Amino acid sequence: MGKLTKISLVFLFILSPFSVQNVVADSRTKTIQSFINLSLKLKLYEQAAWRDLLHYRPNNFSSGYTSQADSFNFFYDKNGKFDPKAELVATLQAMFKPVLINKPNEHPQCLFVARKNWLIDKLPTINKHLPVIQCSEYEKWIGSINPHSVTLAFPSAYINNPGSMFGHTLLRVDQPESKEKNYLTSYAITYAANTSETNGLAFAIKGLAGGYPGLFSILPYYDKVNEYNDLENRDIWEYELDLTPKESQRMLQHMWELRTTIFDYYFLDENCSYQLLALLDVARPGLNLAAAFPIDVIPADTVRVIANKNIIKKINYRPSLLTNLKYQLENYSGKNLALILDLVEGKKIPTDSHFNSLNEHDKIYTLEIAYNYLQYKYKSNELARAEYAKRSLTLLKARNKLSPEINIPVAKQPAIRPEQGHKSARLLYSYGSKANQDFIELNWRPAYHDLLDNNDGFVDGLQINFLDIFARINTNRDKIYLQKFDFVNIYSLKPRTQFFKPISWKFNISYRRLPVLNDINTLVFNLNGGAGVSYQLLDSLRAYALIESTVLMHRRFKDVVSASLGPNIGFLWQVTPNWKMWLDATSQTYDKNNNLTYQKVELGQSFVLSKNQSIRLNWLQESVNDNTQNEIKASLNWYY
Repeated sequence: MGKLTKISLVFLFILSPFSVQNVVADSRTKTIQSFINLSLKLKLYEQAAWRDLLHYRPNNFSSGYTSQADSFNFFYDKNGKFDPKAELVATLQAMFKPVLINKPNEHPQCLFVARKNWLIDKLPTINKHLPVIQCSEYEKWIGSINPHSVTLAFPSAYINNPGSMFGHTLLRVDQPESKEKNYLTSYAITYAANTSETNGLAFAIKGLAGGYPGLFSILPYYDKVNEYNDLENRDIWEYELDLTPKESQRMLQHMWELRTTIFDYYFLDENCSYQLLALLDVARPGLNLAAAFPIDVIPADTVRVIANKNIIKKINYRPSLLTNLKYQLENYSGKNLALILDLVEGKKIPTDSHFNSLNEHDKIYTLEIAYNYLQYKYKSNELARAEYAKRSLTLLKARNKLSPEINIPVAKQPAIRPEQGHKSARLLYSYGSKANQDFIELNWRPAYHDLLDNNDGFVDGLQINFLDIFARINTNRDKIYLQKFDFVNIYSLKPRTQFFKPISWKFNISYRRLPVLNDINTLVFNLNGGAGVSYQLLDSLRAYALIESTVLMHRRFKDVVSASLGPNIGFLWQVTPNWKMWLDATSQTYDKNNNLTYQKVELGQSFVLSKNQSIRLNWLQESVNDNTQNEIKASLNWYY
């Protein structure tokens, strides 16, 4: 063999591995490109399931799409947030990436399991060509949750938490063969703003502008039940959905993809309930739940939309500690209520002569209600831990000596569920007269409920009007003007009893026309708040008395600002199931610089025509010093 031939063979031997690698790489490139071409031919990027996986929504004022996900690592294409097609191509390329040594869990197949499985479903032969990867972290995570079915949970409105003023929703993920008694060991998926803000006004203002990052989280369901049921005293409604095990699994695969993904949190639309609908859309493509809410999303309305899709199998009611306690006290013999208070306060013990004179049934009821009330006081921070432990042990020891077969009843499920109440947005058309001038008034309120609305399905004694705007047209003048704009208007009127002593309160930020400058059309900025007490005089009649303060701002005031202090009293009367009356009176004396006394008496009546229609009649008298104006109006309300 010649010298030249030997040298050629040596070079061929050295270069052959690189040639093989090039051939393999070229083959892999062709394989990837073939699947890209096929996916483009099938227009997979136009399929709703792909858009749901990437959270794409149509642009409002232009063609195309934008993803609501705001984390850069949620996309593989630099323009993926705005381009479903480019992101599909980049995702396909990413799924074929070589596996990094000792870092298999960082591979795109492990990070985006739902996307990978969707691509396999749409391109069945691709699975034979993808790198084989063991995603140990995902397998451990999904194995611990073991999803089999999904339940939507709706805790009722909670005015002390700005993120839950209108209620809240979360998803409970149940394992196979879960029984009702061990649902607490299931997991819950929630979405919330990542903030420690407790000021409701600041939260709403910043939340309206998407000023908080929103994150998904998954945690034990019993943690949320303890938070909502026991600490915040909120009833929980549980709606078991008819998702199949495969659909439940798909939803959890997508939840895995969202663990660290940030979404801008918007108080009215892209909030907790909306993002959970987006998860359900991934679970069952074609539901299109999120698309039903282009403007604002109220939690009860999302339950209503889900119910309309006929995917609810079963409904369970989980009353709060407070709801159960109130029910037990209302249905127990009044002669022993004082004894319950004495046991809780440590003034008496279960060997007292009064207690010993009771029959076994009454002893059990007395002890269990006393224990529940003791729990309530402790969880409401009204009782120190040491005293709670001492008194509860005394009650439990006495209870253990009595029959275990007698149990006190718990609160019954209300006849009307939250999703069966009136819808959250309202349109109102009114015709009225003020100061001998007739007017037409139009009102739009996106959320949520006021004290004259039908209370079925809502928290009793709670009003939350948000972004409530009124415009008027005087019939003798061709001019429309702003009459009132309530940024927020809240009443919380919880009645006091010998067992419960809640503070009733009100809060309002608004622009409104008031006759405070000898002018019936003075638009002033109004900041009002008050606190006091409410009492249930009859089953259908509630009275309240508050001390309130108001700050008015207008350039014609001396020093621009005028502040006042005065009483606010009123009555709420549910005359019949479809007829409600609200009488409200206030008297405000403003600072001496403006020499102003403002008095108001208002009587409103509401007549329910149907769940989402009502008629109102209002009479209003306003007085500033010696100037008195009367107003009457009739209104037709539509809830939608």
